[in-house]
This record gives sequence, C-alpha cells and structure tokens, in this order.
Amino acid sequence: REHNRDTAVAGAATQSSGGGRAKAAAARAPAPAPAARSACTATSTGAATMNGTGPLATASAAEDVAASILNLMRVPAAPPLGLLFLYCTHVVLSVGAARGGAVASLVACCLAGFGGSLINPALLGVHAPPLEFDAFVLTMTMAWWLQRNIFFGQQWADFLRSPLVAAIVATGFEIVRCLVMFIWYENALAILGPSKLVGPVICGTIGGAGGLFLPWNKGLEPIQIKSPWNLTSAFFCVAAFHYMRLSFPALQPNCETVLLARAGLVFFMILWRLFPSSGEGMLGTVRDLCLASVGLHDFKHKTN
Repeated sequence: REHNRDTAVAGAATQSSGGGRAKAAAARAPAPAPAARSACTATSTGAATMNGTGPLATASAAEDVAASILNLMRVPAAPPLGLLFLYCTHVVLSVGAARGGAVASLVACCLAGFGGSLINPALLGVHAPPLEFDAFVLTMTMAWWLQRNIFFGQQWADFLRSPLVAAIVATGFEIVRCLVMFIWYENALAILGPSKLVGPVICGTIGGAGGLFLPWNKGLEPIQIKSPWNLTSAFFCVAAFHYMRLSFPALQPNCETVLLARAGLVFFMILWRLFPSSGEGMLGTVRDLCLASVGLHDFKHKTN
C-alpha cells in the first residue's frame, strides 16, 4: 500500500510539472499574426495622432475650436485682446485717423468705438467698461497711432485695406460688436428683470450701434434719412434673441442652447459684414414690411 501511494504521488508531481512546462512554453510562443497586425495598427494610429495628422487629431482640433467659440459666447466682461485690437483697427479705418487734429481724431475714434458702452452705463447705473478696463483705451490708442504716425502710417493703412486683411479685420470687428451687444443685453436683463420687453432690446441695440449718437451735438442726424446698418442689424439681432429667451424662459443665460443661438447670430452678422449689399437689402425689406404692417411708411426711403 505504501509503495502504491508513493507511486501515485510521483505521478501527480510529474503531471503538474509537465503542465507548468506547457504553460511556460505557450507563454514564450510568439503572438498570432492578426494580434501583431492589430498592435501595429494601434501604434501607427497613436503616432499619427501625436503628429497631428490622423483623423483623431483632426476631430480633436475641431472639438477644441468649437469649445473655444462656445466659451467666447459666454460673453466675457471684456473681449480678448486680439479681437479688441481688430475691432479698434476697423473703427479707426472707418472714422479716419488723419481727420482733424491729433486729440480730436483720437477722441472721435474712442467715441465711435465705445459710445454704446458709455451711454448704457448712464442708463443702467453701472460702471463703464472703457473706464474700468484700461485695455479699451490703450488698444484704441495703439490702433490709432499705427495709422496716424508719419513713419509708416500710410503703408499700414494700405496694408489693412488689402482684401484678405480687410476681411479678417471686419470679422474681428463684428465679433466684438456682437459681444458688446450681448453684454449690454444681459446686463439690462439682469438689472431690469427677465420679463421686460423693451429695456433689454434698447440697451442691446445701443451697445451694438457703437458711438452712433456721440457726440451729443449730433442729435438725431444719424437716423434722419434711414437707420444705419449698425443700428438696424443690432436691433433685429437683439429682438430675435430676446424673443427666443422669452419663448423659453427655462433657458439659463449660459446654457448650450443659448450659446449656440449667440454663435449663430454672430455668424450671420459676420456674413452680412463681409457681404453688405445682401444684408442691407434683406434687413431693409424686413424693415419696410414691419412699417407697412402697422400702417407706416418712410417717405424718405423709396419702397418697392
């Protein structure tokens, strides 16, 4: 019996060692070809992603751009410095840096660019951003000097009027104008109350119109014949946005739906800025229809 038990134990040990050797051999065996190809594919995909050339890198870049746009539509207290410089450059080009004396020219540019942010604080009783943030006046001064200086001012102005650069400057101007428009709309909505119909639209329109009514001695001269493009486009943009907010009162100020709506309005405003004839014709027709629907007619504006 003892001999048989010793024989059985020895056999079990032999089988166990044999199984361990088989497992070790299997572990040392090379991986199958499909798995190797899969590993190679994963490695090449990761390398392409790190180099920024793969489809994953392209999708990631697109997501980053979309996130940056939506983050910008959260209406910061002050626009980014690069966009602010483009805005001031467009204002100086429109006003004319060489017109009048140096002081009068600079003051005219500041009033034209920041007029809406000077009038609205007086209406709402808040601080004026051009006085609260030094970057506003300093950036406008820099943009004005670049076109006013006697060293290369004329060459700089000619460079800004080239088609591609002019389109970039106009795009930056329109983005900042819309941001200012939404800033004052949201400020009026927070101060006056979310149920107000007229106040937020007026404040947003003034913010988008810039310095249309400044200096005060202009009176109503800017709108004697017809409403300028900046005023008309700002009014319709803010009115449409306000109507959406009133229709869906549950929407939070910075929820994704509101951000996308702002981004869409900014996109259309940029298109209308780059192609002004189509935009003015479209909004002019809407304006005429609105006047005709309430029995009014602008006799100084020919209506088809």
